[in-house]
Amino acid sequence: MPERFHVINDLIQKYNLKNPAYLEIGVWYGDTFKHVNTTVKDGVDPGQYCDCELVNYKMTSDDFFNDHINKKYDIIFIDGLHTAYQVSKDIYNSLNNLNDGGFIVLDDVYPHNENEQESLDLTKVGAQTGDVWKAVYNILDDMIEMSDEVMFVEDVVRGNMVFKIKRGNTRNITIDPSIPTVNTDGWYKGEDKEWNKYTYTRDFLPYFIKISDYLYTVNV
Repeated sequence: MPERFHVINDLIQKYNLKNPAYLEIGVWYGDTFKHVNTTVKDGVDPGQYCDCELVNYKMTSDDFFNDHINKKYDIIFIDGLHTAYQVSKDIYNSLNNLNDGGFIVLDDVYPHNENEQESLDLTKVGAQTGDVWKAVYNILDDMIEMSDEVMFVEDVVRGNMVFKIKRGNTRNITIDPSIPTVNTDGWYKGEDKEWNKYTYTRDFLPYFIKISDYLYTVNV
């Protein structure tokens, strides 16, 4: 099974990118970050639950994009706070700070069951994707229109989506105002309000069928 860094390195090789500028949002232990084949790397993570020495911007992604970003990137890997609202903001900010023809890579777009996509709860055993898939489903048509190429890598843990944004793109997504934004419990006790615009039982299958049209196999 390929790892997340295999997806990113596959892009670097496939498109013959020369030492691309790489940004990773949500570094955790650095298992992806340290294996990406470039020397131009920035890592953003507040270190609330894992203080990784590879992170050179120890802050939230909101703070980074608002006050600390000083260049644009060729590849941005979004694996931060796994809520539909935060993922939407990270996508929005990434589109504004991407080099022409750059890539946005999203992690945890494919929960394997309903339990995995519930509100984040660090006391719960097992994989947790949060409701990243809802954010992706909500803006998928816009992202497809903005992209030269779209890829769904199913066999990477809980799935990656890759968007190669068109050169000269000036569009951005619209963040749905109905997404719950208040973190009542610090996001990690499983008590935050669910986004009821989409439900797993009603909407996940059509979402999965749609992204499966873009199934892509990574060369490892």
